[in-house]
Amino acid sequence: MRRFKTNLSVIFLLLLAIACKEQQKETPFIVNGETIKTLIKNSLSGDENSKKIIDGLFTFDAELK
Repeated sequence: MRRFKTNLSVIFLLLLAIACKEQQKETPFIVNGETIKTLIKNSLSGDENSKKIIDGLFTFDAELK
């Protein structure tokens, strides 16, 4: 019975730690003329991530990172 209480308290503490974890705020990806210009410049320079973002913007399936 003592082992059960110990395991139960450990599980409770883990759940409490997960519940109290601070959420990270996401910054929105703003698409304006300057960001598109930068994406195109980087894409022409060979940046694969910029190419994927531009391709995703035209297919409406962009992973904006």
